[in-house]
Amino acid sequence: MTAAPARLPSAKPYLKPRCARTGAAAMRRAVLRMPLGEPDGIDIAAEVARNREDDR
Repeated sequence: MTAAPARLPSAKPYLKPRCARTGAAAMRRAVLRMPLGEPDGIDIAAEVARNREDDR
């Protein structure tokens, strides 16, 4: 008898199990619900602009 030929991998793309996708979505929603806290008074846009002016 001859051995059965090796099976080729499926042409279908690998899909994560549904539970992994819903778990990731639940984690994203949980992070978005987290409180941001009080502002610290630092203007990030002004800091970035100042750093870019220093580089010129």
